[in-house]
Amino acid sequence: MSPPQDRFDALYRQHYDPIARYLGRRLQPHVVEDAVAEVFTVAWRRRDHLPHDREVLPWLYEVARRVAANERRRQDRYTQLAQRLAVHSDRSTTGLEPEQLDVAAAFDHLTAEDQELLLLSAWDGLSVGQIAALLGCGRSAAAMRLLRARRRLAAALRPVPPLSARRQPKGVL
Repeated sequence: MSPPQDRFDALYRQHYDPIARYLGRRLQPHVVEDAVAEVFTVAWRRRDHLPHDREVLPWLYEVARRVAANERRRQDRYTQLAQRLAVHSDRSTTGLEPEQLDVAAAFDHLTAEDQELLLLSAWDGLSVGQIAALLGCGRSAAAMRLLRARRRLAAALRPVPPLSARRQPKGVL
């Protein structure tokens, strides 16, 4: 095999599982394999211009993020079409514990950017430096964005006391 082919084969073997896990958490199970194949197809086409070893995984994550976004857009179009055709799918939350529903609800209230940062850090195990490379920003900017996303999630998880339990200013009924 040629050196570029050898390098690509090694890249594929080394990074297939992390990319598959990344996409598996973001997409429906039946499209994950196709999405992974698309990521590595892009890598194959760009094999002569791939970043160096330490920078290739964040680059693959960026490609995977774009593939996932394209798939979500495709799925959104499908869902809109299905709704127009009066095909309604019920996405039930049965089987989840109350705490899971609270976290899921809080997570759903975050922006897509905050969700992505938290997923990259917690689920994909990327370091702040890798997140910075993926986002194309400095390490300190990535650290600050991640900190703010964590704070917003924590704030969304805090219970709001009922109005009767809140302190009322004097003179207010």
